[in-house]
Parts: sequence; C-alpha cells; structure tokens
Amino acid sequence: MYLTITITTDNAAFEEDKAAEVCRILRVARDKFRSGYVETVLFDHNGNNVGGALLTGDGTKAEALIDSLCLLVTNHTPIRNRYLIKTADSSVLLTLS
Repeated sequence: MYLTITITTDNAAFEEDKAAEVCRILRVARDKFRSGYVETVLFDHNGNNVGGALLTGDGTKAEALIDSLCLLVTNHTPIRNRYLIKTADSSVLLTLS
C-alpha cells in the first residue's frame, strides 16, 4: 500500500494552528479512505482546495498510518515540510508546502 498526501499550507486556514488544521484535513482523508475512496481532493476549514491524497493498493493500513502522521505533525515544532512512514509492506508520504 502506498499513500501520497500533498497539502498546501499557505493560506489563512493554517495561520492560527497549522498542526491542528493539517490533522483535521488528514482525518477527513482517513474517513474517505475508510468509506472506499482511493483518491480525494482535500479542503481546509474555509472550503479552499489545498491538495489531494492518493491511495494505491490495499488500504487496510491507511487509517493507522494517517493517525500516526497526525501524531508526528502535532509533536514536531516547527512543523516539517515532509513526513514519511514506511513499514515492511506499506508507506505513506505527507508533503506540506
């Protein structure tokens, strides 16, 4: 399984708490993958298109990996531009710009 997520964080929705907004967006993507989506457009809380996510392969681990990404984002100060989680049979890449 491969999961690629790209989020552009250069607008007002990310000014107050960037990590919280990124995690909110990741949770929406997680819920869509749980519902059977394999690709989705991502929106900030103001309704702006801020990126996308693409799932390739068996998505059974996507939920746990996205939850792990949220933990990484909220526990890193300052927030990094790229996060990568790899396991024996899956990987997830989050790019923030």
